[in-house]
Amino acid sequence: MRRESGEVVLIDLDDSGIGSRHLDLGWAFIMQFVDFNQETGEMRYRFDLAEAFLHGYYGGAAEISMSAEEYDLLWQGAVFMHISYMQCYGPEAVDSLWEILKFGMRQKQQLWKNWTGKSERG
Repeated sequence: MRRESGEVVLIDLDDSGIGSRHLDLGWAFIMQFVDFNQETGEMRYRFDLAEAFLHGYYGGAAEISMSAEEYDLLWQGAVFMHISYMQCYGPEAVDSLWEILKFGMRQKQQLWKNWTGKSERG
């Protein structure tokens, strides 16, 4: 890209392209919101970030426009994206990445409940 000053800059668009919104939005549910401490192996889910993310895309709990079915698709996208990127971290990271995936998936119902005030299917 060229700035107005004429300076040429490069940007890395990584895997950019037009894709499914369920993959694009779902990616963060595990890859961004699971906080993994490599030294201790401890994990926590960043519900604060996840809820802010959902609020930014869908509005507050009083304005929810996403169905439980769409929420489920977002989580399917999260799982797909996590698995598809696992190879990028090398073979020594596979065990911890599987643990991160399992931990992240266990947070799905709690995040929905936090955000909507009801169970995922309720």
